[in-house]
Amino acid sequence: MTRRREVLVYGAALSALLAGCTDEGDGDSAGTSETDENGEEPAAPEGDESDTDSESDGAEEGDEADGEDAEEESEEEEDEEEEEDNGNTPDDHPAANGIEDQPTLGDPASAPATIVEFSDPGCGICAAFHDGNFQDIESELVEPGDAAVVFRPYPVRDYDASEPGSHALVATHERDEAAFWELKQFYYDNHGSFSSDDIYDRTAEFLNESTGVDGDAVAEEARDEAHQSTLDENLDAGMEAGAGGETPVFYLFREGEFVTEIRGNQNLDVFRTALGL
Repeated sequence: MTRRREVLVYGAALSALLAGCTDEGDGDSAGTSETDENGEEPAAPEGDESDTDSESDGAEEGDEADGEDAEEESEEEEDEEEEEDNGNTPDDHPAANGIEDQPTLGDPASAPATIVEFSDPGCGICAAFHDGNFQDIESELVEPGDAAVVFRPYPVRDYDASEPGSHALVATHERDEAAFWELKQFYYDNHGSFSSDDIYDRTAEFLNESTGVDGDAVAEEARDEAHQSTLDENLDAGMEAGAGGETPVFYLFREGEFVTEIRGNQNLDVFRTALGL
């Protein structure tokens, strides 16, 4: 059973409840030497050399210990700086697992709020959201720096564009993020017009004509399901977070902390109110 089918089975139970598509040595050695009766200098006391070596070894061990302590302190400082650099980036929530590798509008580390969206490129309600309310969120929240949006392709719907489109989106994102957003909008603008026979060719044609990405290479990777591991990560994250078999589903974070979940085609005011913006 594929990961998508597992999600569909899992989501069926939720559908009845949820609406929407939703060193130094010894100093004595510096004195004047004396001679014995034969005119020869006496041998140095046996303890002098060993004492010097012992003190030298102790100093070297002390230097080594000091070096290790300094290295540990340096690593702790780097860890603290890394935590500070994370800023408002969401963590400690399944929906946020691996979002640093997902297509993003805005900067989750600096924006006070982050919206993590699980959407299916074959979903009609997702298309309606991106053709309308998403534009308001982008202009009113993302562009002023109040929020960042992370998009996770989540192929749980049973449409011709669901899995092929998700694979193509991931393949495109690995080449160029701007082209990813253009392809996503192409799918939603043409929702319902794709078939399993033409989606690869139409995807390649759009990318070749409208972006700098090699559309033929993207289509080939989509056919071969070359990025299934990435989609499996999204499916696992969505299931663990509770999205089930619905799209779109949004997980909202404020200053790195989870706030709430929103399902379906909701408007700007719903997001703004939930995030306190």
